[in-house]
Amino acid sequence: LRREVGRLRNLRRRSAGDRRTLMGMAHLVRALVADRSETPVYYLTGLPMGFARPVMAMLRQDGYPSGTALMASGTLRPWALFARRWVFKRAVLDRLLAIRPELHWVLIGDDGDEDPSLFADLAERAPGRVAAIGLRQVVVPQLSHPAAMGDAPVVAAPNAEELLPQLRALIGLEQPRGSPLHHWLLTGFERGNAAT
Repeated sequence: LRREVGRLRNLRRRSAGDRRTLMGMAHLVRALVADRSETPVYYLTGLPMGFARPVMAMLRQDGYPSGTALMASGTLRPWALFARRWVFKRAVLDRLLAIRPELHWVLIGDDGDEDPSLFADLAERAPGRVAAIGLRQVVVPQLSHPAAMGDAPVVAAPNAEELLPQLRALIGLEQPRGSPLHHWLLTGFERGNAAT
């Protein structure tokens, strides 16, 4: 309980520069959709609907591309903060698969919670619909991940900089020539000051 309350408090109070575990992920998502303006972006969270506006504001502030927040629960109930989030997230993904049958999905998450099992479940239940799975390794010591979940290839890396080229290769995007260093550094706004 303390861990979940702490996560919610940190989302509300901390600046973008303080969310160190997500550094580089906004660039990763932007880079994957940069050449494909029609590509929809969905952000799935186990939080209830009442958190949609703050979550989208945080993502915007952190530099993520515009997209749709998919909240896994309608109201704040105890199971919305704990283990049953997985059930609600799975239901949201099932609805999304049903209403967007033309899309092949690139699923990006981390290995710190239910993402690997949720993504594996989806890839096994919807063969051919998941183009790739990218997992940011946050568990120490780092877990080993299978090369595929269902028929979807899986790549894992400890940060977005290492994850991006692997995902680009899996989905057939050309690697950019050179990688400008500024993509991976925090801006003055993200750091909270212009001096460093």
